[in-house]
Amino acid sequence: MVTSDCILWKGRILAHTLNLPHGNEEGENKFPLIIICHGFTSTRIGVDRLFVKTAQALVKLGFAVLRFDYAGCGESEGEYGDNEFACFIDQTKEAISFGSKLTNIDKHAITLIGHSLGGAVAVCTAADDERISNVITWSAVSKPFADIKEIVGYNGEHLDEMIGSSRQLFL
Repeated sequence: MVTSDCILWKGRILAHTLNLPHGNEEGENKFPLIIICHGFTSTRIGVDRLFVKTAQALVKLGFAVLRFDYAGCGESEGEYGDNEFACFIDQTKEAISFGSKLTNIDKHAITLIGHSLGGAVAVCTAADDERISNVITWSAVSKPFADIKEIVGYNGEHLDEMIGSSRQLFL
């Protein structure tokens, strides 16, 4: 089953798609949730439908998959250039909150998959959010903060709050 709807973040609509394994429309089973964090200026669809195909394969394995567009990307409201790195983390946390409230989701089994810049977002989100059980990076940026600073103008504020003792891994 596939549904599309919106997640609200700071008054903006973030478009999303939820893929669920078949036969659970009543919510009798709880599925582990995978949230896909797309990369720089991408969308929840991905190049050549990469994230759609990934979601379809994961659903066959018994996972629910939540894909969403960051603000200013795809069908979400906003301007992409208005977001700092911390905004991506905050939007990801909002997607986690949305997904964990669904009746057919096991809120204790949430995984983030981050692609490209989304890989850095996923790692930093998981470091700051105990609801995340696992993180998978997929072609993640190699020097996240150097790349992010150059790409989106992140100025380094709140770095210690976001990554704590893992700082050396990201610089």
